[in-house]
Parts: sequence; structure tokens; C-alpha cells
Amino acid sequence: MLRKVEAKGNYETAHRLRASIVSIFRCSVASGIAETNPTNALRDALIRPTRVHRAAIIEPKALGRLMVEIDGFEGQATTRIALKLLAILAQRPGELRNAMWEEFDLAERVWSIPAAKKKMRRDHNVHLPDPAITLLEQLRAMNNKGDYLFPSLRTWTRPMSENTLNAALRRMGYSGDEMTAHGFRASFRHWPMKADCGTLMLSNVPWRTSRKTKCAAPMRGANIEMSG
Repeated sequence: MLRKVEAKGNYETAHRLRASIVSIFRCSVASGIAETNPTNALRDALIRPTRVHRAAIIEPKALGRLMVEIDGFEGQATTRIALKLLAILAQRPGELRNAMWEEFDLAERVWSIPAAKKKMRRDHNVHLPDPAITLLEQLRAMNNKGDYLFPSLRTWTRPMSENTLNAALRRMGYSGDEMTAHGFRASFRHWPMKADCGTLMLSNVPWRTSRKTKCAAPMRGANIEMSG
């Protein structure tokens, strides 16, 4: 079974499937249903997936300039909002593009992403800080039809193209070697660690001052679960 998945080039899926099988046999051995765990021999038998590192801006001043560029983006307003939400929530671009209004509870301030849409196939709740709520309310006022937050320009029944967000970054002058839509996740991870005082100008992210460093860092409310 694992070899069939691997043969299709789905190396990461094969490794996740193996991990699930390992867990099943561990429980079986612990409960006395099975005597041994045959999956131990498969530990190094599968091809390891190649990690693809997407371009991301992590230098604070450059990141601040990017956010200013996004704020002044003259393309579709919905595209501008999508880029801002990526910066605030740091979820995968595909998850945001395919997000549906039924997944959002603005009163409870939570975005509930179903397992079927997650890479790790687990339900995932994302906290919505004030800036995200504001953007979502603006988006709802623009988009009062259909199920998708970001529908295609051609039809309300499909989400925006997967190339839309990267194309917007190119229009702003950022090449694929400088910044990608997926790169906001890497940028987000670096903000608290790399930011110098007063240099990170992200007006759409709430800030606090660290007692240890005396520098600005994203508030805990702006953070999200990065796993999954």
C-alpha cells in the first residue's frame, strides 16, 4: 500500500500514512492484539520528501515596506485584504483562498478549518485578532453573495485562482525569488525574534512591548497555531 502511494510521487503522504499505521500497531501491541510492530522495518525504506523553501522576506524593514506596498495596492480590494490576512493569520494560501463563510464565527473570533482542508488532516481553529475581524467585516460588505470569502472574478461558485496572490506580489515588484504568498508563514515566525525596536511597521498587527528586549513584537492575540 505504501509503495503504491510512493510510486505516484506522494512521498510526504506515504510518510504520514506510515506514521498512522505505526500508531495503530503500537496500540495493538500494547493491548495484546498483536505481538510485534512490523512497521519498524519500514522506518528508512520510504523515499524522503524534498523540502521546498518558498521565498520570504524576514528582514524587518523590508517586511515593513512590503506591508506598506500591500496597503497601497491598486488592484482588486479583495486581493489586498487576502494578502493582509495572510500576514496576520499566517495560514497557507490555499486554505485562505478556499475559506468559506460558514467556517467563520466573528462573534467567537474563530476560524474553524475542517480537517479535509488541512495538510495534516486535522481540524484546526485559528484565533481572529481585531485587525482580522476588521478586514473580514470589510470583505463581507463587499462580498454578500456565494460561500467563498474570495470567489473567482468569473463565478461565485469557485474560489480565486491560486496564482492571484503571487501575481499581486509580482505587480508590486517582488519577484518569485524575493517573496511568495506562502512566504508570509516564514515571515511571521521571524517577527518576534528578528524585529528591532521601531523598525517593523505593520499597521494591521497589534503590538506589545517585550519586557526583556524592550522591542516590539506581535501580541499573543495576533499569533496562531502554526502546526498543521
